[in-house]
Amino acid sequence: AGELARDHIVRAQGPDGKFRYQLDPYTGEARHSALVLPRQAGVTLALCELGGDRKDVDKAVRSSLLFMAARRRDFGSQHGLATRATARVADLG
Repeated sequence: AGELARDHIVRAQGPDGKFRYQLDPYTGEARHSALVLPRQAGVTLALCELGGDRKDVDKAVRSSLLFMAARRRDFGSQHGLATRATARVADLG
């Protein structure tokens, strides 16, 4: 089950590093929902735990981390992740 989950997660990643979360089980149609940073981080963590020593997993994790790092915002002496460049609060708790 872990191997199947890992392979599904790797295939569910877009070229920008964002994961696809919705897939119609009958049509196979992918639905790209709005970015949810906690979900992106959780899927990345799960992939790290399931990964093993595989180059495709390393690439997917790196791509996701870069995707999230691009959303880093500085809030005074604190740092957080935000979905919008103009955000005044971080989205990831």
